[in-house]
Amino acid sequence: MKFLLQQGWGMLALIDDFLREHEDSGVILSPRVCDRDQMEKYVKKFKNHGNAIFFDPQFYEPRTDLDRILSFPYWEDYDFQTGSFDAVNFCKRVIEYEIEHLNVDAVILPGRYTNSVDNSWLEMQYKIAETGSSEVTDRNVFTTLALGPDVILNQDNFDTVIDELINYPVQGVYFVFEHPNKEFLINNELFLYAILDSTLSIVLSGKEVIVGYANQQSLIFAASGIETIASGNYRNVRSFDHMLFSSQDTEGWQRNIWYFDGNTLGEYQPPKLWTKFEKFPKNQRAYEVKIFLEEIREHNNKLREKGFNPGERGFYSAIESTIDALDAFMKDRKSDIENL
Repeated sequence: MKFLLQQGWGMLALIDDFLREHEDSGVILSPRVCDRDQMEKYVKKFKNHGNAIFFDPQFYEPRTDLDRILSFPYWEDYDFQTGSFDAVNFCKRVIEYEIEHLNVDAVILPGRYTNSVDNSWLEMQYKIAETGSSEVTDRNVFTTLALGPDVILNQDNFDTVIDELINYPVQGVYFVFEHPNKEFLINNELFLYAILDSTLSIVLSGKEVIVGYANQQSLIFAASGIETIASGNYRNVRSFDHMLFSSQDTEGWQRNIWYFDGNTLGEYQPPKLWTKFEKFPKNQRAYEVKIFLEEIREHNNKLREKGFNPGERGFYSAIESTIDALDAFMKDRKSDIENL
């Protein structure tokens, strides 16, 4: 199992230190928060450590006006218009940049965020995947799946997306999703179940899944056979928000220090957790995740009995929906889990 750093503001030095100490880890680079020259300079250092290097093209909002994103060469002379946009050529330029300038270990293809599925979005997704497959033959290719909560909670639409994605001619899926109601920790059991159910189907199809913008609640995805998550040290790289890639810029936001507690999975104001399941076979991880979450629930309950208020980032509010979603998933997909 692998943990990747999701690059956020001012993280280059931190990434360098982290990769030096964790040779089996890697990083997903972000054009939103890093100038091109600076990124290409640091990539050479990261490669010397022997870590895995990925680059997220961040095509989530094609009409973005963020200067950093638009400064990367694959955007040059491109004015996105849904009817006339040449997705194939754009994809080729992204691939060229990732391979020729960054020498990434695997290519992450551009993918547009959507909170409603239509034929034009599905066609663009497939065109990009097909282009990636034909253009890249010497390393793995990941299609980007960037979805909003309305798609995920609409079973028919979500099933359509997953059914098509499973047949994409790529080796992996880079999956980022926006939480319902912009919650940091998800309280919607149906949403969590849908993510577990869909990612198990993707894994069983033979594709690798990377869940981006992960947080402590993402530990449950070990139950569906996912081997890799990506997260960072700021909240906006631990919960996906497509608006961060349009015109909204959070560089000047106030940053406070929060302390993470592994016994309660909460964050309080004054990455070994993911790999704790790797010693177990894939088809046993769901049961180990459930045991772990039940221990977390017990710790939370004991603290509340003593009058401790977990606050907005405490895991107490999300623990029941997380366990309930996992229980339903394990019951419904028991035979598939055993085949992992």
